[in-house]
Amino acid sequence: MELQNETAAISGLESWLQDVTNESTELSASLRVAGKVPALVELVLRVNGSKDVAMEALLKLGEPAIPVAAPLLAEVMQNDPDQHIRKAAVDTLVKLGEPAFPIAKKLLAGVMLNDVDMGVGICAAEALLSIGQTSIVRNATQALTKWTTDPNWGVRFDASKLLSRIGQKHVLQGKPNFMYVRELRPGGKQVLTSAFSSDGALLAVGTSGKTVVVYETVGFTVLSELSRGGMVWTTCFSPDCHHLVVGGDDKRVAVYRTSTYDIVHELVQTSGVKIAAFSPDGRLLVVGGGNTRLAIYETAIFVLTRELAVGSDVNVVTFSTDGRLFAVGRRDRLTVYESSCFNPIHELSRSGRVFTACFSPDGQLLVVGGGDNLLAVYNTRAYELMQEIWRGCTVWSASFSPDGRLLKAGGGDSNVTVYETAAFTVVGQLSRSTDPNATTAFFTMAFSPDGKQIAAGDGHREISLYEAVYEQTLHDGH
Repeated sequence: MELQNETAAISGLESWLQDVTNESTELSASLRVAGKVPALVELVLRVNGSKDVAMEALLKLGEPAIPVAAPLLAEVMQNDPDQHIRKAAVDTLVKLGEPAFPIAKKLLAGVMLNDVDMGVGICAAEALLSIGQTSIVRNATQALTKWTTDPNWGVRFDASKLLSRIGQKHVLQGKPNFMYVRELRPGGKQVLTSAFSSDGALLAVGTSGKTVVVYETVGFTVLSELSRGGMVWTTCFSPDCHHLVVGGDDKRVAVYRTSTYDIVHELVQTSGVKIAAFSPDGRLLVVGGGNTRLAIYETAIFVLTRELAVGSDVNVVTFSTDGRLFAVGRRDRLTVYESSCFNPIHELSRSGRVFTACFSPDGQLLVVGGGDNLLAVYNTRAYELMQEIWRGCTVWSASFSPDGRLLKAGGGDSNVTVYETAAFTVVGQLSRSTDPNATTAFFTMAFSPDGKQIAAGDGHREISLYEAVYEQTLHDGH
């Protein structure tokens, strides 16, 4: 198994990656014994454009790879010009597990204090906390405090949150701006649901007028308009962007191919459909609505594989980012399930109907809102209630920004409120654009995948688009 050149090394590593995950295979055993894979990883890790593949291989190899992994990851963390690769190296070192922690302590402390990019330094500090090295981070408090004055609001946010984790209270300075861009009027009816595609190229909007309008996000021109047999309550794109799923009062889940917007599947239900959600890997589609059962489809051919009895109508289904969990909201409770076996692991009771729920991107928080006029924030370790935020109106929609720094919530008070998630203080409020004095509810909101745009749909027949600006100095009056 001679490697003729770097291209062959990359190709070989990618093809063997699946084999080394299965320790029972003869190939995997021979590679481990001969030490070929660590040598291969060493070669590939030094080639630009393949470091992410090499780091994945290191994780697959686990503890046997630590002797070769540690110095290589140290080299990447210290010298790679790409900050995202340096962050990935930090993450990989920690994920190698406890045997790597003694080496990780020294390496991460150096990155925390010396990396030219504060974001990488914060990433290293968070990694140190995750392996129990709180004292090392506390000793660097002076350096961390400097990060709280960075011109980038995101860095200031992360630094303030990090300081709070080590018991150092700090008031977050400044806030992001939210600039109104334009409004869209999809068919002149109430906007009930909206969703961006994972590549950010498309926005689908469902209305009470039995239509779904698909916009291209460059210029927001109408790409397609789809007619349905009833009010549309849910829209979602598959993670690979190949399909758009639509559900509503016509008791059907329509699966459209996004290349042509032809219907490729129509899944008949026994009641109106209120929610449909893909798992993050795209393998499952979960559908809920007016009956007492949750329908779970395998998306290779969209066949029903399982039904879960949930006891009442379903208003919300949401997956954790890693796909391990999904939460189902119905009436006055929210149940958390394991995705692998569909077993319920926790149930949260609320004092009103549950209309919205979302996991934070890091999976550590679960936010629930509904008819009790509250946003409830739970941790996902023990599902303890950490905080309740009084909204004063029904909460119809809530979602985290992709980086987890912001939470937006909309309801019956004609406003979308934006919170920073370090302490859940208000950093912005988005009112309706054309008539700020009008009283209407915000039924749906969506962050674009890059976190730079917010689409907020309301009962006044329009969807308002805002741009979030995070790169902001501390001397701009905020």
